Amino acid sequence: MKKFALIFTIILATVLRFYQLGQNPPALYWDEVALGYNAYSISETLKDEEGIFLPYQYFRSFGDFKPPVYIYSAVPLIKLLGLSEWTTRFPSAFFGTLSVLFTYLLTKQILFRLAKKQKDSDVQLNYFLNQSRVEWIAIIAGFLLAISPWHTQISRVAYEANVALFLSIFAVYSFYLALDSQRQRSKY
Repeated sequence: MKKFALIFTIILATVLRFYQLGQNPPALYWDEVALGYNAYSISETLKDEEGIFLPYQYFRSFGDFKPPVYIYSAVPLIKLLGLSEWTTRFPSAFFGTLSVLFTYLLTKQILFRLAKKQKDSDVQLNYFLNQSRVEWIAIIAGFLLAISPWHTQISRVAYEANVALFLSIFAVYSFYLALDSQRQRSKY
């Protein structure tokens, strides 16, 4: 049942983020156009719109400075499928869906770590943090992010902040995995 709930959550997040991605919102706004055009320019000429060869710190665009992660993540898809609203918005929807999955994984990791640190004297919290409940709480956390209006909205538009949110969640999750790995190595 838990695996079904998790799969349902991920499918729901995918549908909410990808359904009519190229048509809704109805038009690109100027930041999306700048991201898409810079990705297209990199895919064709390896230069940004200012003629700078593969910028790595930032992209100068309409007097604004954009971080390169979103643009470089859009380049392969734009190279394969061409420049369109859908290919410009795809990285945001993709990383938004992955954010739901990693929210589940991070919540589960944090709650398992919390359950391990509890002392026997705190019976009520130990009862609350058994393995089955931790799994369900993590699924609910992922589900709430999947249906969250603010996250769905920023996942359907080309926002660099959405990629940054995913990278933050992924970094914290990876940090906890590294701590566990280090702890396992120190036991031997």
